Amino acid sequence: MSGQAVGTQAGLQDFWNTYDAHYDEIIAETLRAVHDHSEFGPVMRAIPIDQMAAQNRGSRELLKSANFGLLATASKNSKPSMTGIIRSSRMTAGG
Repeated sequence: MSGQAVGTQAGLQDFWNTYDAHYDEIIAETLRAVHDHSEFGPVMRAIPIDQMAAQNRGSRELLKSANFGLLATASKNSKPSMTGIIRSSRMTAGG
């Protein structure tokens, strides 16, 4: 594996570890900001809490799947191209 692939893999793993460790803080701060927004606030407040929680869990899992798909791409290829990474993330995320 090339140094570039190792660096990419380490960077993606670090991103996920940081995001996952601070997920509750990220969501709480985002929801506070959106709640007070003049346009987005009313929309957010209209969504039932259980539905919003389910959507947040789904988004988190999609990001996790995409990130680990990118990790697999980085470890498989010595020099992953952005095209290959994007294609891989779209396939993993169902897009």
